[in-house]
Amino acid sequence: MHGAWKEKFADVSKAFLEYCTTLLGTSQSNRSVVLSHIVQSGPLINDHHRAILNALYTAAEVKKALFSIPRVKASGIDGFGAYFFKDTWGIVGEEVIPAILDVLQEGKLLKELNHTMITLIPKIKCPNNDLVKHYGRKDVKASCLMKIDLQKAYDTVDWNFLKEMLEQLGFLKAFVHIGFFKSQRGLRQGDPMSPLLFVIYDLILCCKGEYPSVYLMLQAFKLFSNTSGLHANKKKSSIYCYDMSDADMRTVELVSGFTRSTLPFKYLGVPIF
Repeated sequence: MHGAWKEKFADVSKAFLEYCTTLLGTSQSNRSVVLSHIVQSGPLINDHHRAILNALYTAAEVKKALFSIPRVKASGIDGFGAYFFKDTWGIVGEEVIPAILDVLQEGKLLKELNHTMITLIPKIKCPNNDLVKHYGRKDVKASCLMKIDLQKAYDTVDWNFLKEMLEQLGFLKAFVHIGFFKSQRGLRQGDPMSPLLFVIYDLILCCKGEYPSVYLMLQAFKLFSNTSGLHANKKKSSIYCYDMSDADMRTVELVSGFTRSTLPFKYLGVPIF
């Protein structure tokens, strides 16, 4: 902790708690507020969307959702997959539906039911990816691509930022406050709302291959960082310059603090060519 090696159980436990308390227990100081005119210039939740979101769940929807699950998928800790509930629906349906509706409408899940199973999915060695297939072609103008790795994105995103974003987008209060627990920063992995608020830890930003454009992009990212609490890990972030002058490339590298690199690279673990 702070460069000091800990070996005793009590010391290791204390260091762990201090670190997590600092990481999750404090909000970002001097945080910029979300600029409403920027958010509201894009797609927003309208009255029709709100009506759909605010509608009560029905027994028919619960049954439809369960019966849409493949028979051998998503088995629980007890090993019962969707096939069990489908085949015995005439018996268990009248108990399953009220239980599910209670969770959906009250927003509370019994800890006895809140178990998680993790399955590792093998990655494809050579996936097809068209993200940057035109980057670097002779007929393409000078360009700059920045691959930004966000520091501890899941742990450091500011909750006030998420709350303001959801409010500015027009979500109902019931949805704004779902999934929050006692801490000031970070997303609780495994929480029902976490996948919806999940922050991708890699960003790819593209702009013209000239310093003024790159500078404006970096300023926009700085504003995003000051608002969200998400900052670049400069040691893991890279810039990719094509047909830019040596002077511009050196300036971009100096100002950004990122390392200049070349294709291919990995984005979210997937090779980008």
